[in-house]
Amino acid sequence: MREILTIPHETVIPDREEVMKLQGIPVDSILPPKITDLYDRAFSIFLDTKEPKGLIAGISAIDLENILTIAGGNIINSVISSLFRKSNDLAIYVFTLGAVISDTINDLFNKNEFALGSMLDSIASAAADRGGEYGERFFLSHLNGLGSIAPDHRVLMYSPGYCGWNITGQSKLFRYLKPGDIGISLNESSLMTPIKSISGVLISGKREIHYLKEDFDFCKTCTGKNCRERIKKIKQEA
Repeated sequence: MREILTIPHETVIPDREEVMKLQGIPVDSILPPKITDLYDRAFSIFLDTKEPKGLIAGISAIDLENILTIAGGNIINSVISSLFRKSNDLAIYVFTLGAVISDTINDLFNKNEFALGSMLDSIASAAADRGGEYGERFFLSHLNGLGSIAPDHRVLMYSPGYCGWNITGQSKLFRYLKPGDIGISLNESSLMTPIKSISGVLISGKREIHYLKEDFDFCKTCTGKNCRERIKKIKQEA
């Protein structure tokens, strides 16, 4: 399986609460008019400039092991390295909001419109997360169609740059996925262009394999703790 995805625009629209959290504003805060006005302006730009696209491809455990192998023939010490052999099915995935919105964010910062640029950046980041969730749902639906998934299975995406998987891992992932077909490339620092893009490995298996403990060395310095929210969500679906 290798498929370019036409992603419904409405699936990537984030909630305002998600955006405000990225802005450092606590949930349930009463927003002053200048913030709501700024959000409305940025959201209008977002609606006009987003171009959501995705690309997904199945991958074998052997090929994924090659992606995760570093110099010396060792597998990286990461969450995904501890998970992929427990999986039933694997895929690699990339999503982008397109070049227009990324260029618009850069233009706003270059014009010293920092508040508006920052708000649009937060909206786009939240939307990119929604794009990742779309990839999870798509792969789950694909596996359901094949009859190769059980009711207690869940799909989650794990991305380079997080949980012990260095951002440079995107280089080998891109060699397999070839996301230039949807206009995504890597620079020398392994960062994606357009900037509002995400990539990763989709892991399908029993929900319990995703119940990770915070016992990796890198967990001690992690400030996001996004894994806790993901684990909580799939536990609530049980």
